[in-house]
Amino acid sequence: MPLVVGFGANLEARAFLTLIQRWPNLAARMRAGVRVADRRWNVRLINGVDIHLPETGAAAAVDELAALDEAYGLLQRDIAGIDFRLSDRVTIRLTDDAAVRGEAAIKAREKALGKKKGADT
Repeated sequence: MPLVVGFGANLEARAFLTLIQRWPNLAARMRAGVRVADRRWNVRLINGVDIHLPETGAAAAVDELAALDEAYGLLQRDIAGIDFRLSDRVTIRLTDDAAVRGEAAIKAREKALGKKKGADT
């Protein structure tokens, strides 16, 4: 049974847990539901990933999360958080280690491309 906390969580827990149970893969990974300002929910997964659900349209956000996880294995990746609060985009926050590796990969690619350009001239 996941932990459900936050101001107003006691009144909204049943509806929230019913929503999460619609996606068994997500429900099995959930450590806690955190009610934020008695308006919306964050979901904390067992692996530490925080999912920020919007105030309205939480079911659609979880549908999108399930689709992203199925298509890309999103919840197994090295990420710290996923934010669905903005209706026109999903924001994914990398862990510090993943961000450092990403920056190093970008620099290595830029360096390799710079050498290729110089070799052509």
